[in-house]
Amino acid sequence: MGQRVRIQYSVELSQLQREVNRLYKTILEESNYIIRCKDNPEVKLDTYGLERIHSLRETLARMDIMLEDLQQIVEGYIHYKVPVRHQENPQDLTDQITKFKELISENTD
Repeated sequence: MGQRVRIQYSVELSQLQREVNRLYKTILEESNYIIRCKDNPEVKLDTYGLERIHSLRETLARMDIMLEDLQQIVEGYIHYKVPVRHQENPQDLTDQITKFKELISENTD
């Protein structure tokens, strides 16, 4: 895998869902390689087998990096929508978690 550079850019709030979906689609497209590997579930003990393993690991690593980026975007959005405050009361924290779950549920329906 090549060198990675972290970039930062902004989008209009109204375009955030579209951008998140675009990134998620890219991740799913990467997963197509993994799905194709399932069609040939054997690895030869040769250089071709070694290349297959290496390629699969690189694909998984790229997907993991993109999923981490996507997770940070969604977490940032949730923090924007429902700011977390320092709370001493465990019940308050439980209520906050319930609100997060409801927000996520609303956005996945």
